[in-house]
Amino acid sequence: MRIYFILFTFFLSCQNSDSGKYKLLTENEIFFYGQKYVDLYYSDNYDSLIDYFADKEFTLTNLETNKENTIRHFGKEISLLNHQTYIKWEKYRHIYYYIRNCRFSKVERPIRIIFGFDRNKKIHEFSIESLPNEAPSKYIDYKSKTKLRLPFDGEWHVAWGGRKINYNNHTSSKDQRFAYDFIIKKKGYSFSGVGNKNENYYCFNKKVFAPGDGEIILVVNNINDNKNGELPEISGNKIVIDHKNGEYSVLSHFKKGSINVSVGDIVVSRQYLGLCGNSGYSLEPHLHYHLQNSPEVQKGEGLPAQFLNYEADGKFIECGEPFWNQKVRNR
Repeated sequence: MRIYFILFTFFLSCQNSDSGKYKLLTENEIFFYGQKYVDLYYSDNYDSLIDYFADKEFTLTNLETNKENTIRHFGKEISLLNHQTYIKWEKYRHIYYYIRNCRFSKVERPIRIIFGFDRNKKIHEFSIESLPNEAPSKYIDYKSKTKLRLPFDGEWHVAWGGRKINYNNHTSSKDQRFAYDFIIKKKGYSFSGVGNKNENYYCFNKKVFAPGDGEIILVVNNINDNKNGELPEISGNKIVIDHKNGEYSVLSHFKKGSINVSVGDIVVSRQYLGLCGNSGYSLEPHLHYHLQNSPEVQKGEGLPAQFLNYEADGKFIECGEPFWNQKVRNR
């Protein structure tokens, strides 16, 4: 259930954009202002909070009604599960997102609070919603048969990973129950410069490798890469590998035309497949990976994928499942 959602979109002139002239907010600053808005909301300090809203038609009465509905349906926050930040390029400006996942007193499901604001700390997006259930699975204790290695070189960041919805948005989907999204971050950012082009993102054009031995049974290689901030409701460029043991690897969002293998090819672990891109249902360049028990994408059930011999936040893992917010690399 979503209590209230607002989204304001408007064009800014180039001279008022974040490009070049203005320093990006740091991750710590996004946390600071996001938590500040939450504190003002929780303490009923509506007079102060309303001043931050970009739309002046949004009134004190709107805030008061929103808070009443939140308490009636969800109760009050009793614990913080995790929180994170995200930066989106949107029409000549950045929107900075503070995303807070927490427990409330009247409901069992986690509650997600989102504040989206610009560099002037003006709020353009605000929502409070109950997160969906994780998809049921009979494979919770499943151990991967395939000897899997992380499908990239160097250090990457786990943007989504884990078995709970507050760590991994994929978990509500049956086929992607244990899926991962990987990006590269440096100093808290997934991009350099303004971040308004795919080429600005650290993972764009990075090589992607086969996570295990198998046969290529599906290749999609002709989908255009999205312009930054777009989110088309289409599937992107992808590869499916049949590991010949009832397990199938799905790797998605390849750069258009970059895939280096064809259907019927036999590949070995760590063989070059193509380049990371931003095609299909993707807000920014990233690599999606999941293991499933069906050769058909979006059918069958997701399987836990345990990777071998990698580092997570500098610690060696002989066999494990990467987790949200970890920095991971092959050993």
